[in-house]
Amino acid sequence: VGLLPIAAAAGWLLTSMAMPAPGSESELDPGRPVSVVGRTDGHWRRSALGWSVRLRVESIRQGEIEVGWPEEVLLLLPPVERPPRARVLHARGWLKRPARLANGVHRMPPLWRLSVKSLRLLRASTGDSGFVDAVPWGWPRRIAERALTRPAYPRAASVARALVLGDSSRLPAAWLLSLRRAGLGHLLAVSGLHVGMVLWVVWTICLRLRPRHRSIPCGLAVVLYVAVVGPRPSLVRSAIMAAVALSSVAGERKPMLLNAWGVAMLLMVLPSPAIIERLGFQLTAAATLGLLVLGPSLRRRMSRMPRVVAGALSASIAAHVATLPWSLVVFHQWTPGAIVLN
Repeated sequence: VGLLPIAAAAGWLLTSMAMPAPGSESELDPGRPVSVVGRTDGHWRRSALGWSVRLRVESIRQGEIEVGWPEEVLLLLPPVERPPRARVLHARGWLKRPARLANGVHRMPPLWRLSVKSLRLLRASTGDSGFVDAVPWGWPRRIAERALTRPAYPRAASVARALVLGDSSRLPAAWLLSLRRAGLGHLLAVSGLHVGMVLWVVWTICLRLRPRHRSIPCGLAVVLYVAVVGPRPSLVRSAIMAAVALSSVAGERKPMLLNAWGVAMLLMVLPSPAIIERLGFQLTAAATLGLLVLGPSLRRRMSRMPRVVAGALSASIAAHVATLPWSLVVFHQWTPGAIVLN
């Protein structure tokens, strides 16, 4: 029974990989503007050239023709005081692929750039945005942002904002580059690590309660954290796994973490099979599977080490090995020191 969700998730992944792309690059005329409707994925990032954010495309129109490709673009805005906060945006601009690397290194194709010249060409959707956007998530986010904004300590507030909300737009570029080179860039990408810390804090606070009763405040804390940060793929995956594990605790049954992983993958792939092509999904799925499958085996082999050291080291090695294929092929980077640093 435990292998059924894993086999089903793997089947859906393979089926989705075989699905043809909905469109092709030849459908677009780079000499004409396009109108794009999409949902923001993550936070706006600020640089000397302006603002940028990933946009998951729902529709692209060029004149009277609807184009079915690409499925994700990088929306670029000139330097403005503040970009819109809405998740669903309507934008009109110029769509083009950035130039390839001059050194000829093979890597994943970069995202298409959608350049919007003015805020007047960008507006928030006023229609139905779906269930996730219909829920009033805005107020917890505003409370968290106010709590993480301290004018007296701007650098500390920027670090806290990046660690808690995954918003690294206020950190210096040199800091971000150093973290990536050290293999610690994932600390600023909200994922299972952050959900685990939330669960650990609430679980510790509620130690006087029975385990089945502790699952209730822990589940509410995870829902609140998703509301504060937003429905990112890695966070949604972690929240689903936490919900499955907590439901097992509430029912006084032993949690089957591989089952939880399989359920999480299924619930993410079923509504949107194209998600398997996204690097973030591939990394979070591989890292979690490595922790669940390879981690326990390594921990048993380190039985002579202190328990705390063996647990931390085995988890770090497992996640590092599981994501190494993407680190080498996509980022052309290997940082052995990241195992100890993590």
